[in-house]
Amino acid sequence: MPPVFRRLRRPPTLDLDDIQATLLRTRPEPYFGTHAILEISDQDAGRELMRRLAPRVSSAARWDEPQPSWLAVAISYQGLVALGVPEASLASFPANFRAGMAARAERLRDTGPNAPKNWERPFGTRSVHVAVSVYAATEDDRQTEVAGYEAQLKDLPGVRLLSYQDFGANGFNVFGYRDGFSQPVVEGS
Repeated sequence: MPPVFRRLRRPPTLDLDDIQATLLRTRPEPYFGTHAILEISDQDAGRELMRRLAPRVSSAARWDEPQPSWLAVAISYQGLVALGVPEASLASFPANFRAGMAARAERLRDTGPNAPKNWERPFGTRSVHVAVSVYAATEDDRQTEVAGYEAQLKDLPGVRLLSYQDFGANGFNVFGYRDGFSQPVVEGS
């Protein structure tokens, strides 16, 4: 067998310290959570927020260790711009990510009642910079984790909470079925 094919057979290795646990961690059942949407109007405040939140984000390196709650952070393209990421780095992202979902609504079939003009604010605007998500095994643990990241926002006037949504599930989705699809096994993890 040619050497190229032998290399392809090895399972991939992932740098788990650089991956957020929420990508690999199985949600507890039941689970409780909050998604928060933040806008950054001051680059220095945004960078300070990232510095403060980084230690709170659970690494996938220990994704299988029990935790009462965990936090994840997602940054939009506009968020990277607001954080002052250099243009050369911004240009390296795929065009679809740079454009955003609202600009690609037609291609995504978000038309008619699902068109961006009908989306709840701030969705579809250029103000959605950071999403902070909390997952927890209990409502008390969720509240504790939310209070922890909210404390990081208190003295950062250049970061504003635009929206939040609490959520949870008891092991079944809204249609009454078990939700096993959203937690696939990732090879190499």
